[in-house]
Amino acid sequence: IALHYEYEPAERWRLGVSFLRDRNSGNLQSNKIGFLLKRGLGNGHSVLGETGLNQSTSLTNKATISHYIWTQSTLRMARGVFLQSNMEYNKEDISRQSLETLKLGLGLLLFPFQKMEWRLSAQDMRVMDPDRVSEDVWNLQGQLHLAF
Repeated sequence: IALHYEYEPAERWRLGVSFLRDRNSGNLQSNKIGFLLKRGLGNGHSVLGETGLNQSTSLTNKATISHYIWTQSTLRMARGVFLQSNMEYNKEDISRQSLETLKLGLGLLLFPFQKMEWRLSAQDMRVMDPDRVSEDVWNLQGQLHLAF
């Protein structure tokens, strides 16, 4: 079951809520709820934010609740050229000390021609474990989208 609702209380402001109930073939069940905010700042600039909880129940009927926060900002640099930054935080289990993941990213969104989109991005991922220290992981990604 998936539900999503958005409300526009004022021009360029949107508030929303989403819910997902899922069960996979291994009988792992999850319930997810998220709250979002979208804010258009004019001239192609925008800010998006979402926070939510995920309750997962395993085969042993052990339930865990995780928490996440996600933000993205878009800044129009020139016609067809946008700078995007994003931040994602996730805590694996809010009831105890557990893994926390922080991802920070920066990228370009380019529309050089009609029906063509280029995405170039770099992302740093840091896993914070109460028991050990790990190195950051960097991801570089490029995408090309063509519409026919």
